[in-house]
Amino acid sequence: MKIKVPGKLILMGEYAVLEPGEKGIVMAVDRYLTVHMTDAPTFSVASEPSPFIREGIQAVKEYLNGVKLSIPHVSIRLESGLDDPDTGISYGLGSSAAVTVGIVRGLLVAANDDEPDPMLVFKLAVIAHLRAQGNGSGADIAACAYGGVILYESIDGNWLSQQLINGKNAYELAMEEWSHGNVSELTLPEELGVLVGWTGAKASSRIFINHFEHCPDRSGIYNFVEKTRGSVEAFVDGCKKLDSGLILDAVKRQRFHLKKLATTIGAELETEELTALCDAFETIGAAKFSGAGGGDCAIGFYMQNRRKEKQKIRRTVEAEGMMLLELKIAAL
Repeated sequence: MKIKVPGKLILMGEYAVLEPGEKGIVMAVDRYLTVHMTDAPTFSVASEPSPFIREGIQAVKEYLNGVKLSIPHVSIRLESGLDDPDTGISYGLGSSAAVTVGIVRGLLVAANDDEPDPMLVFKLAVIAHLRAQGNGSGADIAACAYGGVILYESIDGNWLSQQLINGKNAYELAMEEWSHGNVSELTLPEELGVLVGWTGAKASSRIFINHFEHCPDRSGIYNFVEKTRGSVEAFVDGCKKLDSGLILDAVKRQRFHLKKLATTIGAELETEELTALCDAFETIGAAKFSGAGGGDCAIGFYMQNRRKEKQKIRRTVEAEGMMLLELKIAAL
């Protein structure tokens, strides 16, 4: 048996979704982490151990214990398509989220012989990821658990952390109604194309998140969150009205807001490489970096009637030592 978990790109809302109840837009992409499972005398994982694997297993054990089931006797092997095959460097498509979701979903499928509810997968994976990393919005986990393009309302990480400190286990928390963490599906206009460029450099999301969360200029942070909320709403409006112009304008505005955020928190979010990618993409549309910045990927949007100009952009990007990734929306 094998389970495929898509990677992800954050289209809009990075950093702001670290605040409870704020919304972001995330797209699952067709590069996958594959979970291979075979029957075995006992449970085992034939992969390099990591906190995300360990905590994913623990969350599922707690849930299965709550529903009077045992961890399945399977051997698990993970195969990642989320890294560059030549260098082994991550593309920045949410590897840790995909691993966590893959372990959770795979074990639930093996235990129940049925596909689990995406919300259950999401909750258990968020709990595991929080235990492993200590911070994060849950947006990447939502994309990996649900697939497609989604509007995601951020969890209250402080509430969840406190519940875990208070002794609640994964089963008890999964059975509760969460005040945040809602997911709804979005559809991009057919005329809108997506470009993804990879810098070749790995970003450290945790470091930049710490800069954001501990920034002393709280008024600057609140202003950024408010401006981002407006950009997300405009993007969603564009999806609902199938108006690509609204989406392109929202992306252009958000790139500006992200540049101001970098100054506020004192971090280089849009690196020289990301600037080169965004500037190249903006010759035919709108662009911004995706995720925490500092490396990884930039994402661009353009009208499909200009797709012939992609080759010129590809040459520009490759001349800078970077790469266009051919990615499509991935549904589960």
